Amino acid sequence: MQTAGNASTNLFRSRAGLYGLALFVFCLTSNQAPSGGNQIYQGDIREDDLRVSQIFAQMRERPGENPPEELRLRYGGPRGDYLSFYDLEGRDIYFRYREDRFDRRADKKVRELIEGQAFRVRGEFRGVLVDGVFYPAGRDDYPEALREAGAILAYSYTSAFPLRMEQILY
Repeated sequence: MQTAGNASTNLFRSRAGLYGLALFVFCLTSNQAPSGGNQIYQGDIREDDLRVSQIFAQMRERPGENPPEELRLRYGGPRGDYLSFYDLEGRDIYFRYREDRFDRRADKKVRELIEGQAFRVRGEFRGVLVDGVFYPAGRDDYPEALREAGAILAYSYTSAFPLRMEQILY
């Protein structure tokens, strides 16, 4: 004959077993690749997305051509009047989002940005920063600044759209 304690323990074991079985089945079915192709999830920023080193190489080969206006990057945080974004290799690109430190309207533009999150960032290319000195694209010494090892691309910030919204979780 079962006591009240044994009956509740058996009930707990059967519920735990049922929950465990349901969890096991869920894990098996949720990890299956979607049918319809050999698509592999590569993360928020894909391996074939443009890297900063590739942009510099293109700009050195074709000096009159501007880099793309839209890039897939991760947010690194504010750096003075600039927003720092970085690619898969960890190289920075700066986007100027405010005119000076007193521009409080610009702070509203960046409230939704979360450090480390991937974004599709839009902006207009302005030039290159080398050791804190800005070299605009039309300046005579601009090609020399492109060859500097510590050069950082500088854009004017237009918008950033989080890439997490594009994902479909299976």
